[in-house]
Amino acid sequence: MSSNRNLGPTILDGKFMRLEPLRPNHADQLYEAGRNLEWAWMLGPLRTKEAVDQRIDEGLRLEERDEAYAFAVIIKQGARVIGSTAYLSINAKRKRAEIGSTWYSPNMWGTAENLNASSSY
Repeated sequence: MSSNRNLGPTILDGKFMRLEPLRPNHADQLYEAGRNLEWAWMLGPLRTKEAVDQRIDEGLRLEERDEAYAFAVIIKQGARVIGSTAYLSINAKRKRAEIGSTWYSPNMWGTAENLNASSSY
């Protein structure tokens, strides 16, 4: 196993938001956050609770192999899950990772938290 532990699993804590490693305890809130999202443009839509559970399980398998780290995006005000993001295609040898699979609940679009997300982690 390579050593990517500096990337994850870890908690990234910012002013407005917190990224926590995606775990089964996030499933219900993650499902609620994505319930009204138009998934047509996303890979791996989370339209059902079963799909959310599968996404979490897959994330844990990838994490075990140091290949990816999935996060629950949590808004600090109200401490609720509003979406998800991930480190993907991790290559420790080249010190490279992609950030993707990012989505927020539609009710967060255009809010101060969404607009400040890039600077709040």
